[in-house]
Amino acid sequence: MQWIFVLAIAFGLIAIMKKGINKTQKNKIVIKPNDTVDEQYNAKKQNIKIELDFLLDKVSKRGINSLTPNEKSRLEILSESI
Repeated sequence: MQWIFVLAIAFGLIAIMKKGINKTQKNKIVIKPNDTVDEQYNAKKQNIKIELDFLLDKVSKRGINSLTPNEKSRLEILSESI
């Protein structure tokens, strides 16, 4: 009986994680192997901008404490990359 409870929690966490991932990745540009160097560079920059905008929107709407530790570290890394 306990394993059913554990599975329910696991599936709930997976659903929550996927929901957050989908929000940040739905507009990301796919980098194809046959893209030119310039296209790959521009796609990477655009993907950084999309992820940074998502995190900053979340901070703007809910405050800095709404970010998970992983999101806070990602925000710091992305901020340094621009």
